[in-house]
This record gives sequence, structure tokens and C-alpha cells, in this order.
Amino acid sequence: MMAIFRKAVTVTRQGAGSFVGGVFVPGAPETLTIQASVQPASAEDLQRLPEGQRLTGAVKLYTNDTLFVAQGDQKADIVTTEQGQFEVSVAEVWENGLIPHKSYLCARVV
Repeated sequence: MMAIFRKAVTVTRQGAGSFVGGVFVPGAPETLTIQASVQPASAEDLQRLPEGQRLTGAVKLYTNDTLFVAQGDQKADIVTTEQGQFEVSVAEVWENGLIPHKSYLCARVV
């Protein structure tokens, strides 16, 4: 059912790095396309973002694909929509038995 509201969205993901001669070399960025519904973030959603990201604007994505938030050495995915570029900040998995999906809160990249 949700698939009819989804559009192609470009995701840029930092590739895995490696050590070369004892020095860490970051991996090349990878680009992929996912299907997602892009919705405006509510005032309540904005309160869940770190303080510095609340002022830049945000969107919410609904998809079946897995996106990465910043965690340890893993950099957050960057999502490009018609509204601009956004960094994935918050991830939620909804496995409610009706329409399982993932929800991502993404803050605008400035």
C-alpha cells in the first residue's frame, strides 16, 4: 500500500575503509537509489534531533530499505531529495504486522 507514495531517492554512503601501510584510508563514497516516501518533519520530530540540527530543517523518510546513522566509525548516509540534502539522524523499525517499514528522521545538510 505505501509503495504507491514512494519515489526514487538518492543515497550517498561512505564506503568501508582499510589500513594501508598502517594508515587508515577512508573508502570511496557509494551511491544507491532507494524507494521512499518523503514527508515533512513535525515539530515533535524536530525535538528528537540534536540541538544544532533543529534549526536547519528536516524530513522523515518511510522505506523498506536500511539506511545508516552515524555510529562509531560509521558515517551517516546522506539522502538527496527534491528539498535538498539530508543526513540520516534517527532510525526506527516498525514491525507491527500490518505494514512493516523503517522510518528515518533526516536533518538538512548545511
